Amino acid sequence: MLSTLITLIAFFLILGTLVFIHELGHFAVAKWTGMRVDEFALGFPPRIWGRKRGETMYAINAIPFGGYVKIHGEAPTSADKDPRSFNQAKIWARIAVIIAGVVMNALFAFIILTIAFSIGFGSYAQDLTKIPGAVVKHSDVVAIGILADSPAAAAHIEAGDIIKSFTDPKTGSVVAVQSTQDMVAYTKAEQTAGVTDLKITYTRDGVENTVPISIEQTGAPLGISIGASQLVRVPILQAPGAALKEMQFIVELTWDALKTFAHKLFYSAQLDNTVSGPVGIYQATGQATQAGWVPTIFLVVALSLNLALLNILPIPALDGGRLFFLLIELIFGKKAVNHRLEGAVTFAGFVIVMGLVAILSVRDIIHLF
Repeated sequence: MLSTLITLIAFFLILGTLVFIHELGHFAVAKWTGMRVDEFALGFPPRIWGRKRGETMYAINAIPFGGYVKIHGEAPTSADKDPRSFNQAKIWARIAVIIAGVVMNALFAFIILTIAFSIGFGSYAQDLTKIPGAVVKHSDVVAIGILADSPAAAAHIEAGDIIKSFTDPKTGSVVAVQSTQDMVAYTKAEQTAGVTDLKITYTRDGVENTVPISIEQTGAPLGISIGASQLVRVPILQAPGAALKEMQFIVELTWDALKTFAHKLFYSAQLDNTVSGPVGIYQATGQATQAGWVPTIFLVVALSLNLALLNILPIPALDGGRLFFLLIELIFGKKAVNHRLEGAVTFAGFVIVMGLVAILSVRDIIHLF
């Protein structure tokens, strides 16, 4: 019950923060360029709280999966001649407002990663220990996968367990595991020597356990897939570069997942499991918060970059769709844009996107059972 409550709080806090950062970008640039902002809202209606300050209504709505900034005269078909309306603003100002949300999400991820690397963090994309001046603050060998019907599975080792040491029950000798190389070399040597039984010490949720484990005489000695979990502090001047490299890795991974998802959706009418809806993100939040603060920070950064990448794609109803029509206007002139068509495409895109989110959510719920 407590873990569910923590997951719910973390989920809405993370989602709310990322949506707030994104919409704040639109809001701030709209105000800076002199546009009239009628509403700044987190979530979608119905409204559960609202307060008007100056010309803007600030609101919190009941459906928490998103948010919006309502700028006066923003609808593509709006004929409002108010000089402070969106459609009367200069083209550069409108483009700046549209891309501001994406820029804010990317900037947020960059700042979080830069701070994290400068105080001590892990990485999926790079060997931080090779950066000049880097200091290893902490290092663990973590089980990241367990083969079925393996000695590790029989010993009830689970993914996420931290391997600490091995004990030979015959000699009583204890070998500490300080790196993945240590573990591979030791288990292979014991396998070669014909040793069949050991004791393994690991920690799970901060609790240390020691259990017997056998050694297979052929193939993988224990059936454990392992990885290194290191916290490395990077010099402050090197941290931004490390952050950019990590962001590039996450964006490339996300782009590959989106391409696979689109290919399967349009060519095979299948929903690829690499893309999730809100329910899947909720599950990922629970797994990350249980695993610790490092995976949680990674999740926040990944979601922020996912939000940025998804929004900049030329998908109707998202920022990239609006940007597409603005670029046509910039290149060919305002008369080249059919605003009625733009409005219809935007509305159709919104319906399709919401429908896809609903389908993904149903699929994720089914997978829970």
